[in-house]
Amino acid sequence: MAVVTSVDADHLDIYGDHQAMIDAYNEFCSKIKQGGKLFINFKIRNKIIIPKASACILTDLKNEADYRFFDLRHCHDYYSFNLRAPEGILSELHFPFPGIINIENLTVAIALAINCGVTEQEIRKAIILFQGVRRRFDIRIDLPGLTYIDDYAHHPEEIKACITSVREYFGERKITGIFQPHLYSRHAIMPRALLQFSMNLMKPFSFLFILHAKNRYQASLLQ
Repeated sequence: MAVVTSVDADHLDIYGDHQAMIDAYNEFCSKIKQGGKLFINFKIRNKIIIPKASACILTDLKNEADYRFFDLRHCHDYYSFNLRAPEGILSELHFPFPGIINIENLTVAIALAINCGVTEQEIRKAIILFQGVRRRFDIRIDLPGLTYIDDYAHHPEEIKACITSVREYFGERKITGIFQPHLYSRHAIMPRALLQFSMNLMKPFSFLFILHAKNRYQASLLQ
């Protein structure tokens, strides 16, 4: 079994260009053994070449997806949603991690688990016990009026997912974002897009600092 959730342009300092990256993903998918299963996000179904001897399983919130979540509700400190699968409906699943991106990732994780023979009871228990991933919407401090989140997001789409999740989960609270490019060679490929995207996303009620140890980027303050 294999999973591909996104083909957004990234690591182009390694691949060279976006198409070369997609080609590498398709080469990876071609190595699935006969009778295997490939799980992909519905949104990228036209960019991934499905191996002829493998089953393609789509996940997303779209009706056409094989595994899809629906009736998503944001409660006080968790999400509640249902998941429709070929095997049936898993209702009233509760997940405490903010962001639609996390629900999408959970959906494909559940799809994988079901196809590996994991029972519904085991899946529900695992969701409750899951403690998250370090530096992926990692809430380090959570006090009344003050929340500190550490997130590894460095790609424009990842930054979008992170900030969208913050806005959705914490409502109208002010956002202060501190962004530090961790690899200059990667961000040099798309500096204008990255900066403009971040500026548009953060306005009008938040701050963005862009820092780099080698002074390749100038610190910016937006309000």
